[in-house]
Amino acid sequence: MRRRVWWIALLALAATGTGGFFLFRPGSAKSQEPEWRTEVVHRGRMRVKIREIGWLEPLVSVNVKSNVEGEIREIYVREGDRVEAGQVLIKLDDKQIREEKNQAEANLRSAEAERERARRNVTLTEIRQQAALRDAEDRVAIAKAALEAVRKSSEQQLSAAQIELINLETALEQDRIALNQAEIALRQARLNQQAAQSRLESARVAYQNAEAELRRTEQLYQKQFVTRSALEQAQQAFAAAKAQYEQAEQDLAAAEEAVNSAQETVAARQAAVSSREKNMEYQRQNLEILKASRDAAEQQAELELQTAERNLDRLRESYQAEIENSRSALAVAEANYLRAESALNNANERLEWTNIRAPMSGTVTVLAVEEGEIVQSGRAAFGQGPAIMTIADLSQMVVKTYINEVDIPKIQVGQPVEIFSDAYRGRVFPGRVKEISPQGQPQDNVTKFEVVIEVVGSPPELRPGMNVDVDIIVADREDVVQLPIETLIEKTKLIANLRLPREVAVSLQEGQRIALESRVGKRYPARVAEVHPDAEETAVALVEDNAPKGLRVGDHLMRVVLNPVPEDQRQKLSPEEVRERETVVDDVGVRVESERRQLVLVQDESAPGDQKKEGWFLARWVRKLVGREKATGPPPTREKPIRIGLRSDTAFEVLEGLQVGDEVIVPRLDQLVTAPM
Repeated sequence: MRRRVWWIALLALAATGTGGFFLFRPGSAKSQEPEWRTEVVHRGRMRVKIREIGWLEPLVSVNVKSNVEGEIREIYVREGDRVEAGQVLIKLDDKQIREEKNQAEANLRSAEAERERARRNVTLTEIRQQAALRDAEDRVAIAKAALEAVRKSSEQQLSAAQIELINLETALEQDRIALNQAEIALRQARLNQQAAQSRLESARVAYQNAEAELRRTEQLYQKQFVTRSALEQAQQAFAAAKAQYEQAEQDLAAAEEAVNSAQETVAARQAAVSSREKNMEYQRQNLEILKASRDAAEQQAELELQTAERNLDRLRESYQAEIENSRSALAVAEANYLRAESALNNANERLEWTNIRAPMSGTVTVLAVEEGEIVQSGRAAFGQGPAIMTIADLSQMVVKTYINEVDIPKIQVGQPVEIFSDAYRGRVFPGRVKEISPQGQPQDNVTKFEVVIEVVGSPPELRPGMNVDVDIIVADREDVVQLPIETLIEKTKLIANLRLPREVAVSLQEGQRIALESRVGKRYPARVAEVHPDAEETAVALVEDNAPKGLRVGDHLMRVVLNPVPEDQRQKLSPEEVRERETVVDDVGVRVESERRQLVLVQDESAPGDQKKEGWFLARWVRKLVGREKATGPPPTREKPIRIGLRSDTAFEVLEGLQVGDEVIVPRLDQLVTAPM
């Protein structure tokens, strides 16, 4: 180790002397122009601009046209004059329009007189019609009163007859109830008669049986076959049966008398009901006669009322018709008056239009007519006349430009703009984005969007129609971690996502050389770019550009060589010696994908053999010592993936992958091109 340090010191002294001689000798600088240089990641201000060309226009510009046709008699302004809103610019010949105005005034007076006559006619018609209407209404009122008197008289007679009929109906209903009750009593008497007849028959049988039993008992008693008490019992039974039989005969006779009485009652009730019904029928006929007479009287009165009402309706209809006729005549007169008044107003307006006035305050930028020319009306539906002059507000100037659709997402309303004009070299005019068109327009097979830029302050030296260059500041930030744009490499790389065991992944270092070996033994050199021990895919490697062809995008099962022997040394070693020096992980899942990556070149700390970084750093120290930062030969390098943010024409923002103070190497042109896959 001590011998190595002494060797480095001696080499430094020798390099100092030799480098100083070659460095400061005449004509040596041009002959030893460096082939590479380095840049350091630093913080600073970054401004991102989008540059385009545009042209100046006033924000507000009005083409002035004449509202009437006519000959220009006098022009009061010239191009470049400042005018105010309402100021008379041009005077047209108004002789013909004045004649039209006089005719319109005469027509208006005639229409006014006709309107007054129509108004008076309406008043007289209303008076006549109202008088006739009141007379007809009185006749209708008299007919209504007569009809009401007839109705009241007939109603009294009908009420008395109806009351009598109601009383008869009540009495008839009572007689019918009494008849019903009598019929019920008759049916009950007949039932009682039948019951008495049944009891009589039963008593007769019991009497005959008791008589026969008594005779049989007497015979047996005479023969002394029964006792005296048995004979007495037979005699008592016979006496009881006889008494019951006689009572049954009396009950039957009473029941027959009750039936006869009930029949007589029913007959009497039937006669009463019949008499009531006849009386009620007579009363109904009397009521119908009263109704018929009442209806006849009412019909007569109603006819008289209807006649009076028809006369009233006819008068009302004629009243409305007469009034409407007079009012229609008044409406026609009013319309004629309005037409005449409108014609006069139109003539006055046309007369006023012979004085062409400024619609806004501004500067006359174009004057396209001369005195004596005939101008056409700009209000015509067909063949509208051309503009006779243009007035623009030069105090509010804008720049219109078209931005490529790729850059339009970066532009926002309010962003600052720097404006440059070839007419005023060295001056920067401030502006801001005012409008962004929502609709793109194809230009030269490229879609572009119109952007309107407000010129702040609108300096008077900026005139409409000038071509200008604009720089739209889409970003302006301080303290941005950045590198020059020439250090950025953008190319499509093969990315290998490795599923290594965690204990293997933690031993890997960024930039470490590895090799991916297929099942057929084909090797693809790669560099470790990222390590994620706790993820499913524990490491990410970038396949070297000089790797052999054949590695396809997709999932593979491969061998990963962690410390591969360089190819030139492999050829000098036996397979056993190669296996002893290399660490191999078998059956590693590898997902290969192709991505476009942002890369930078950094020093390769794992350079083999004669490219050790200590020698390169010593040479760099010698160059700094003699005041020359640039080297004469490239150091060992590797591609390092980064993530960038803002990007300008000269620099880009570093978001991930590098720290402030890190050195990167500016790549050569051949290193910017993607190697064939």
